[in-house]
Amino acid sequence: MKKIAVYCVTYNTYEELQSFLSSVKTAAEAASDVALVSVFVADNTESDVQNITFASDAITLKVFGFHKNLGYFGAVKSMMLASAPELFDLTVISNVDLTLEKDTFAKIARQPVSQDLGWIAPCLFSRRLNYDRNPEMPHRYSRTKLEMLCLMFKYSLLMKLYRRLLYRKVVKRDTDHTPRNIYAGHGSFIILTRNYFQRCGKIDYPPFLFCEEIYLAENCRRNGLAVKYDPSIVIYDSEHASTSELAKKEIFYKYNYIAVKYILDKFY
Repeated sequence: MKKIAVYCVTYNTYEELQSFLSSVKTAAEAASDVALVSVFVADNTESDVQNITFASDAITLKVFGFHKNLGYFGAVKSMMLASAPELFDLTVISNVDLTLEKDTFAKIARQPVSQDLGWIAPCLFSRRLNYDRNPEMPHRYSRTKLEMLCLMFKYSLLMKLYRRLLYRKVVKRDTDHTPRNIYAGHGSFIILTRNYFQRCGKIDYPPFLFCEEIYLAENCRRNGLAVKYDPSIVIYDSEHASTSELAKKEIFYKYNYIAVKYILDKFY
């Protein structure tokens, strides 16, 4: 019997959270013969925390109400300090604007986990874009590319011009959906093995948002752990419920700049 932890973060997205938990419950019930599922919810809402409850014999649920917005991995870090992800066989870090397939946990639990496997990246199918958003990063970014991104996020006009004039010509979506090792998966739904926590420790990522995938990938890289893309595990993504408002503001560029600069300073 595999022990699976799910750490998810909500910010004024209670409708999406309820839908997400419903799919988690269905998947946990379908995998009850092979998996025990524990769910940890971080409520980053700054106002009074909603009463989040979910009755199910298939999952245990613990809610952390922080009464402030700690960001994505900031909230995950706080939850992990109050729990023990290293005691679980597999740990999921997730947004809540997602839907799990009924067989998700059964497939995760039956995954063969070698001693050098740190991260499993599933098929993250975007209903809006109509394609799999994984593999997010098949290969490691060069220092030059990150420096260019840092510059464009620092001077947002450059990023706006880039997106308007060059983005479609430069950025190519990976269309190879065969199972294989990659550099990094998408950050919306991350499956980490126990190996990750044993070698890399708990999540400790200071930036508020963005570049979480690179942080995890670099930790795996430094500690001899592989990142495996496995499209047989399918998650449906309705996309950016927590950051849609943020993306419309200049602060979006500020947070991206801070994140890219942190990655450059720490890993390059």
